[in-house]
Amino acid sequence: IRDSSYTFDIETKFVDLSYTLGESWTTTLGVGIPSGTGKITTSSNAEYKSSTVSGSGYFAVFGLEIGIFEFLVGQRVNSVEYTKFESGPTVLDTKYKVSGSQSIVGLGLSF
Repeated sequence: IRDSSYTFDIETKFVDLSYTLGESWTTTLGVGIPSGTGKITTSSNAEYKSSTVSGSGYFAVFGLEIGIFEFLVGQRVNSVEYTKFESGPTVLDTKYKVSGSQSIVGLGLSF
């Protein structure tokens, strides 16, 4: 993401924990814990990096089993915030927050 004087580069990964209920109709509920790295590049090409990330992700997926197939649909919502962007002894007093959601559609095999 670029604004007039900065470029933000972030890479976020989530470790998810979920629980599924049901047999022919299923519901999966889950939560994710983020980790990752962020980088701010200024217009003078100074780079400030951070691996301090907080936030969460939540998701729900509903499934319908028909024969050997399971049709899945759901939604995921993520919100993360990066802080402590550093370059040597300099630490920026800047927070970078990103949030959004993704629709989930899938097809699985039941066994």
